[in-house]
Order: sequence, then structure tokens, then C-alpha cells
Amino acid sequence: MNSRTTETKRRFLWVDDHAEDTNENGLSLYIKHFKEDFEEVFRGAEIEIITAKNENEAIDKLKISARTDGIILDLNLAGTERDDYLNLLKTLCIDHPNIPIIALTNMSFPDVMKGALSSGAKAIFDRSRSKEEDGEIFSAYKLVAREMKKHLPEKI
Repeated sequence: MNSRTTETKRRFLWVDDHAEDTNENGLSLYIKHFKEDFEEVFRGAEIEIITAKNENEAIDKLKISARTDGIILDLNLAGTERDDYLNLLKTLCIDHPNIPIIALTNMSFPDVMKGALSSGAKAIFDRSRSKEEDGEIFSAYKLVAREMKKHLPEKI
């Protein structure tokens, strides 16, 4: 039996067209690393990662999910133009104002960063970069988890 209670469960929606990409053994390395980093930051909480590959899937999963604590949105969804991802971000922020959204991108251009923040993202991170702090290197996912934790209540 799991010693964690449902009060310590955190559910995140990760909107990324590559979230479920697998290696030759069928393991989703992105989700594995993402979940490990979130578990480290949210110590003691059970982490559930729900994935969506596109805008429609994200909206559908938000409709059927009992509760979503946060959304991590890839701004580089396949087939998505700049205005499309900003519109998706705005729509998510309007329809779900109490769910913090953190954006991930490989496009670290100032206009992309400003556009995401002005469209409602709580923060934006370049997934290709890491950060060193006190001799420890933090992956983009761990940075996202640390930022997300700032925007969530301590207890559910």
C-alpha cells in the first residue's frame, strides 16, 4: 500500500508533442526525468504527469481531469506558429485562471520570452539550458518544478 495520502498528490498537465517519445526499450525518458525532478522538489508528494500532444488534447484532458495543479506548456508544439501558441497560452490562462502555467521553449529569443509572459505564463524556461547554483546543476525540468512550487499552496 502506498504510504502517501491523496492530500499529497500533485497532478500536472504537460503539453508537449515529444513528452511521450520513447527509446528503443519503449521507455519515455522525458517523463521519467520530468517526474524525478518534480518528486525531488515536491518531497513527499506523489507526482502524476498527464501528457497532451497538442492543443485539443490539452483542453480535453483539462475538462476530464478531477484536478490539475499546474500546466507545463511547450511553446514548440509541432505545427504551431507563434500566434497559435500565444493564443493557446491565453486561452488556458482565461479558462483556468487558478492553474499556474510554466512555458518551456528552445527558442530563447526575447520576443518569445516576453510574449509568453505577457500572455499569462508565470515563467518561461529554455529547456536546452541548465543552471548552476551552489555547485549543483539544475535541469530545465527541475527549474520548472521549483518555479511551479512557488505558485502552489503548500497543502492541497
